[in-house]
Amino acid sequence: MNAVWWKSYMKKSARIFNRKLLHLCVAVWIICACLLCGGCGSDPAYRDDPCDVVREYLVAVEMQDNQAVWAFLSGDTRKKLDDKAAQFNDLPEHGNNRDGVDMFRTGHVLSSTREYKKLVLASQNNDSADVDIVLHDDKTLRIRLTKESGRWAIHLPI
Repeated sequence: MNAVWWKSYMKKSARIFNRKLLHLCVAVWIICACLLCGGCGSDPAYRDDPCDVVREYLVAVEMQDNQAVWAFLSGDTRKKLDDKAAQFNDLPEHGNNRDGVDMFRTGHVLSSTREYKKLVLASQNNDSADVDIVLHDDKTLRIRLTKESGRWAIHLPI
């Protein structure tokens, strides 16, 4: 009697264990898929449309999120800002603890996303694009973007 009971218990346990193991494996796969896909598209500079990148850049400017703004800038623009900061740090009356981000904080052409009417893609090829920011008085500001490591980067005329 005990042997029959034990065999039946073991079969039920094996089925329950296999079912739980299957559920656990499915849950792990779902979590892995979510983690892998969760990062996709999280960086707005990886978007396909340069106008979307400029729009997100202007939102970061308006929110005064200097680190986010810095992340949108091209390597060349960052280097120029870092060089300006180094020149600024050489002046004894200003101290010597400034970096490129501090130089960017001094001002920007557009301080609010409410200052423009629309964004127009003026030109685009595989590795560069020009986006016109059309202001309410129909004047335009051109923003140049280039692809750097697969993402759009904004060049500022410095």
